[in-house]
Amino acid sequence: MGRDASTLDLSVEILSSLANTDSLKIFLACHEGIESSTRTIEEIGLTQKRYYTWLKRLIDAGLVEKRENAYAQTMLGKFCHRLGTALSNAVERRDQLELADKLMKADTFSTKDKEEILHTISKSDLIGIASLSDIVHEVKMVGDHDDLIGDIVEFIGNAKESVYIAVSGADARVLDAVASAVERGVKLSFLASEEKQLSEDMQTMRMILTPAMVKTMQKLISSKGISVRLAENLPYSFYVVDEEYGVLELQYPEYDGFCVGFDFRNEMFCRELVSAFNSLYEKGNEYPVVEFVEKYSALYK
Repeated sequence: MGRDASTLDLSVEILSSLANTDSLKIFLACHEGIESSTRTIEEIGLTQKRYYTWLKRLIDAGLVEKRENAYAQTMLGKFCHRLGTALSNAVERRDQLELADKLMKADTFSTKDKEEILHTISKSDLIGIASLSDIVHEVKMVGDHDDLIGDIVEFIGNAKESVYIAVSGADARVLDAVASAVERGVKLSFLASEEKQLSEDMQTMRMILTPAMVKTMQKLISSKGISVRLAENLPYSFYVVDEEYGVLELQYPEYDGFCVGFDFRNEMFCRELVSAFNSLYEKGNEYPVVEFVEKYSALYK
């Protein structure tokens, strides 16, 4: 409880330090860096007393610090600056937000219709973080691995155009869903962790590769709609479906085990993940998946 109260107190202090036009002017000037307080005082039209009073409050709040010969925003300050820019953009487009409010309350439109209209009235990023259609969708945290796999299978099952997968280890249920998606003409791009390759040990293959999984993998590699590579290091596993639906899967850093997953529908975040995928893919190594599956499929003949 003490920690929550401390966080709340700090949040109040930060907001209070910015709740003044003079303070905001100083804070914005610190974004580029204030090398001469005398010049800045003159440019923003403040007295020395008001300038240094609000500057001290910004420093005490942890938003600004003195670096060598200049006052500059801290990392926390830069983050708040970005949020402030987002707030400013949102205020400028208040009419869009009011229209969105009315739309979401209307009973005459289906959920799908509302999403399409929101996307139309907010084609560009509204606040630098998400579009209107993104804002109405919440992130779902999933603490059970089987539940997360179920969500992934459902997303892939509804895929229409593309599926991006970057994982340290593939689940048989996911592979089945991917195989069905590829058969429907969905494009698959796949990245596997080089560190997590299946062992060359024959007995390990007997335990991991079931006949059903081998059959699924053979079906996948025979398709021309897939791209597969190995990545040297995947910081986390993720899935992106139709560049709209996404899933993040985090492992415990101490050992190889599921920690938590997140489901979301956010086009901007999905685009960022696809960009990250493409960057990792370009640096990736060829994955001799055909030879790999053919070698071990002989175990089940």
